[in-house]
Amino acid sequence: MDGETQLRALLTKLDATDPPVSVTDIVAPFRVLQKDLEEQGIPIPESLRYELIAYTLIGRIGQEDESRWGTYYGPMAVFSDNEGKEYDAPDLESITEGALEYWQNRHRATSNIVARMRYADLIWDFSKTVAGSNPDVEYAQSVIDSTIDLLKKGWYESVRHAWLAIERALSVALSINDKARVAKVRDELIRYENSVCNDESPGSWGRSFDLLVLNKSVDLPDVQEDRIILDLEGRLARVVSPDEGTPISPLAVDHATFRLANYYSRKDRWDDVKRVMRLYRDAHLELANSPAVSASISAAWLQRVADALRAKGMRDDAKVVLSRLEQVQGRIGEELTSHSHEVSISKEELDHWLDDITAGRIDEVFSRVAHYFVPRREQIEEQIKDLAEKAPLQALIQNVITDENGRALGTVGSVQDDFEGHIVRHIAQSIRFQVPFLHRVLKRLETSGMLDVESFLDHLFCSPVFDPSRREIFRSGIAAYMVEDHITAISVLTPQVEEILREIVRLSDEPVLKPGKHGGQNLKNLADLLREQCVLKALGDDAAKYLSVLLEDQRGWNLRHEVCHGLLARAGFSAVASDRLIHVLILLAQLRETDEPLVKS
Repeated sequence: MDGETQLRALLTKLDATDPPVSVTDIVAPFRVLQKDLEEQGIPIPESLRYELIAYTLIGRIGQEDESRWGTYYGPMAVFSDNEGKEYDAPDLESITEGALEYWQNRHRATSNIVARMRYADLIWDFSKTVAGSNPDVEYAQSVIDSTIDLLKKGWYESVRHAWLAIERALSVALSINDKARVAKVRDELIRYENSVCNDESPGSWGRSFDLLVLNKSVDLPDVQEDRIILDLEGRLARVVSPDEGTPISPLAVDHATFRLANYYSRKDRWDDVKRVMRLYRDAHLELANSPAVSASISAAWLQRVADALRAKGMRDDAKVVLSRLEQVQGRIGEELTSHSHEVSISKEELDHWLDDITAGRIDEVFSRVAHYFVPRREQIEEQIKDLAEKAPLQALIQNVITDENGRALGTVGSVQDDFEGHIVRHIAQSIRFQVPFLHRVLKRLETSGMLDVESFLDHLFCSPVFDPSRREIFRSGIAAYMVEDHITAISVLTPQVEEILREIVRLSDEPVLKPGKHGGQNLKNLADLLREQCVLKALGDDAAKYLSVLLEDQRGWNLRHEVCHGLLARAGFSAVASDRLIHVLILLAQLRETDEPLVKS
């Protein structure tokens, strides 16, 4: 039996199948047939290819997005080869005028409402792109009418699929300016939401508000709008004070609060805005008291609540939340667990490496040490991309960075949305991984005599960026380091690094001052200096990023901020930090009057 005959048998069976039936159910036998024909060496009929395309295209999620092709439907998957060239599956070129004609014939022939709606939607979506002509409005009407019919009969496989279909039907009805059908979709949307809504399942409600109340293109009678708002108000009241034994759902609280606050803001009803935001505040404060909720999760929610209150101008309410946040953050350290991974290096390997890196004259050794311990951005980027490929779900997660007291210092978003944040975090980790190796190198230099106070000072002040008038300040800091007085060493040397960068700016004939708040002039701070073009040119991108992560980026070590603002705990005044400052001095001492960057990428 040829492929065309077998396909006709499948289509006859499909047309006789009563819904509910999903697109996945429809395409499965077509794929089986394709595999069977390939194994038997029977040619695949073009009509089977058109069926497979019809049911493997994916509709976009949400009306704000577009597929890669600028259409509602797009490829099921996108692949790339070793050279980075991307391929769509299926690709747009496979959707031909022949495919459109086939779908038109199937739309007329089939009695299966799911299949009929699919063919109509594809014709409506692709006719302009593929054939260069506008499709007949009957296909748009078929999409709308079939959607309403399926909703009324309860034939959608899930609430999620139903919402996507409603959103699509409303968009199509608005695009043809069919007011009667817009009204039908509107009424069916409200009816459907009322039939499936569940307070504890935020995804089951709120769509009538999103698609109707917020949509100025929809004619929504006042009585329906008022009903939608009253339903949201009732739902908010229930989710902030659920029945005894039922925990508060933070997602449900947010789901109702932000819709109502948005609505009342648009109506300039500020008393109502404050009322619903305070219900939101109190619900999250109650959640923070629950022993069932971890301190880290409570802290994340409370930070979000405080931000939302500030955004609405409710600063006093935000202070209440921030006060509670500080208490919750104090518990985070008690909940944290440590994770370790051992890497073994033999003593012979380590000694051989130390011999190599410390061999030669003092200027050769310091140059080698300076460059070796600067992370390279290009390598970091490759590591991030490799990790994202191996652990794609982890790459999607937002990370909150906290200090030892649980205070949130910053966030790093997904790899796609915040690649720069991931670079900062990986550089910070790279610096930490280097800690034992840098310490051993510096100890080897001490025992060899290269790192005694006077020899080291002589080497540093060969560079023009070290001001001779500050030699005694450096002497006290370095001498403290040599006797392991890390509190003195770190306190003295940290601000001197900032002054070295300031000297680079001076030597480049650039201003080191910036306008102050009260009409005076302030010196540019570390963050300002590291963004100066002359400093970036002198250091090179890698060294500049290294100093930023180590000294001033809250997502990194942020050492300068911690030291100069009195935030560094006693445990932080250790060889880990002072070793790094010595390395920074070695690095900056490599600077000479030249056009070459300190560290080449």
